[in-house]
Amino acid sequence: PDQMQLFNETEKEADVSAKEPELEEITYKRRKSKGQRDIQLEGLEEEVVEHRLSSEEQVCSCCGDNLHEMSTEERRELKIVPAKAKVLKHIKYVYSCRKCDKENTTTPVKTAPS
Repeated sequence: PDQMQLFNETEKEADVSAKEPELEEITYKRRKSKGQRDIQLEGLEEEVVEHRLSSEEQVCSCCGDNLHEMSTEERRELKIVPAKAKVLKHIKYVYSCRKCDKENTTTPVKTAPS
């Protein structure tokens, strides 16, 4: 029955004659600094992916007339690609003359430059 009295110690210890503190109103508003994301992403490589309707889909559903490009909507995402290792295979093609091979003539062999 006395469980409700366990948490009343603050009210018992409080000074009732003390003046209530005044509430302060914050008069300024914080503004988000614009353009910070653009500055941070400035040196990164940019890949553009365009999403277009096919010519069959560029038809008005009401009248059947062709639609035209009115504007664009842009969304930017940060794409993180982990480091990659790949094998770079160099292939040099070697060329010779078939006519000289048939006639058993000595012909110079040419190799493509690397």
